[in-house]
Amino acid sequence: MARALTLGNGRLTVNFDSRLVLRELYFPHVGMFSHVEGRRNMIGVWEGGRFAWIDADSWNRSIRYREDTMVSECRAVNPGLGVELSITDCVHYRENIFLRRITARNASAAARQVRLFFVNDLCINESDIGDTAYYDPDSGSIVHHKRGRFFCFGGRAHGGGFSQFTVGKKRFGGAEGTWRDAEDGCLEGHSVSHGSVDSTVSFWLDLGPYVEATVHYWMCVADGAAEAMRLNALVTSTGADDLIEETATYWKRWLARAPLKRSDLSDGAAACYRRSLLLTRAALDHGGGVLASTDLDIMMTNRDHYSYVWPRDAALAARSLALAGYPECSRAFLQYAARTVTDRGFFWPKYHADGTVGSSWHPREGPFLPVQEDETGLVAFLAGEHLRLFGDVEFLSRVYSDLVKRIGVFLSEYRDDRAGLPLPSHDLWEERRGVFIWTCSAVYAGLKAAGDLASVFEPAVAARFYQAAAEVGRAVRSNLYSPRAGRFVRGFLLESDGSCRIDHTIESSAYGVVLMGVLNPLSDESIATMNAIRESLWIKTGVGGVCRYPNDWYFRVTHDPSTPGNPWFVCSLWLASWHIAAARSLDDLEFPRTVLEWAPAHALETGIMSEQLHPFSGEPLSVAPLTWSHSTYVNAFLDYEAKWLKLST
Repeated sequence: MARALTLGNGRLTVNFDSRLVLRELYFPHVGMFSHVEGRRNMIGVWEGGRFAWIDADSWNRSIRYREDTMVSECRAVNPGLGVELSITDCVHYRENIFLRRITARNASAAARQVRLFFVNDLCINESDIGDTAYYDPDSGSIVHHKRGRFFCFGGRAHGGGFSQFTVGKKRFGGAEGTWRDAEDGCLEGHSVSHGSVDSTVSFWLDLGPYVEATVHYWMCVADGAAEAMRLNALVTSTGADDLIEETATYWKRWLARAPLKRSDLSDGAAACYRRSLLLTRAALDHGGGVLASTDLDIMMTNRDHYSYVWPRDAALAARSLALAGYPECSRAFLQYAARTVTDRGFFWPKYHADGTVGSSWHPREGPFLPVQEDETGLVAFLAGEHLRLFGDVEFLSRVYSDLVKRIGVFLSEYRDDRAGLPLPSHDLWEERRGVFIWTCSAVYAGLKAAGDLASVFEPAVAARFYQAAAEVGRAVRSNLYSPRAGRFVRGFLLESDGSCRIDHTIESSAYGVVLMGVLNPLSDESIATMNAIRESLWIKTGVGGVCRYPNDWYFRVTHDPSTPGNPWFVCSLWLASWHIAAARSLDDLEFPRTVLEWAPAHALETGIMSEQLHPFSGEPLSVAPLTWSHSTYVNAFLDYEAKWLKLST
């Protein structure tokens, strides 16, 4: 199930599904560690002997963000219970506090008592072994802890604390969990338990006809009991409402630095741009890594997930934030990259937010490294963009030798001496090994960027990197363009005997030759290739969008030859960006404008975009949000705005 909301501050992150159930909780990094493991941390409502959990079909839900903030404004109505809930959630922009305000309204003409229940089902540090939960009478809170990590749950209603609480065993020895205790409207009041445990608290609200009352509930997270209690005291002294409004104000001020809409794009497209900026920023960990996604539902089909830093996705996301005017974000990722790059100057396929190497399924065979070389090139490309955009030589001087120069040396040497192309590596989709058009373009861009920085800090070295870039660029044009096909091919596939054979597959990622500056967008080769992508890979079911390549297997839902795969936001926006780059009149912007309007129309109600869409229903497939989808939207939006202004004057 796609995540409808993600809220975070770079240390504490929470995700909600489309039924308003909290499904992910990460601390102390974005995407690391997971402390609920997809379990249902939810709200329950009791009235007059009837009970309903928030994820029941009896609720009508509306899920939104407050405009231009990382604060949610949701509504849940249960006609059978006659109860309406207005729910505001956020993670404080600075402190590691999750804040929740719920206003419950009695929608009947009779006075009634409505009881709200909150379930806290934690698996601290990704395990429910050895957890402790207890009621702390001094603070009036429930505390969960393990190995120095503390979660303190507090709340207020009618000027007082919890009406009832209980802690107990879960999913062990026949005990389902304290959530089951809530369904009769009363809690047993157990004050401590350990092992596999959860807790539930309640607030009893006496409501007259059509009267409403507000409950505040919060969670403070810290490494250490003293800090958790400090945060709890901060909420009680300052007030949850003031902390929520502080957070809303912060994100509005942060977003105010981004350019305003200045073209014929709709307000909806502009809102999608701003939401994409916020969601890309939410994926940026305080240590500088940018997470691909924090949606763990992918683990239902694979015992791994997307909560990693892929240098490719991260570099492109940091670039989008830089293009929008946030140099501190690209600076943070480049510092992260300088800490994680290998001594040889390349990156492993993916990393955790703390900089440790992530999982991989790439085998080591022969002399070729089990890497995706485009990731290494794109990090250097980002450094070059940071220099071009901000002239930030003071910062770049600190990462030049350990990061950019190392990358430049590696990229210039890890090549075939005869062809000038990079040696085989895995493609950007992590599916095949060979020499591919996207990877070659990224290597070209990385070498050119290394030359740009060397010309500032070490001019004697710059010529070496520029020469290698030129050799790669020439080799791309001479080896990867097929006159017979009239377009660029995917690349060369590495065979088991070490030889390579040409792969004529048409690939949406061939846009890389334009994105990374190998070719002018108006070159004959670029035009022929991108037109072929539009003709062959556009989904003609009414949903629209572009798939990755013909017969794409990943999450495939049909083998209908008219539908070569599922539409991806990234691939669709690449095609739009090429049309923008190639546009010579306002009329030429019509197609990319439709794509920039298409993307928000196929996002969730909250503006969150998935990786893929179902080609017939348009429903989200794979993870959501996908940072790459949002950062690519930012790029395409900015490209469109700049070209529209240029052509309008």
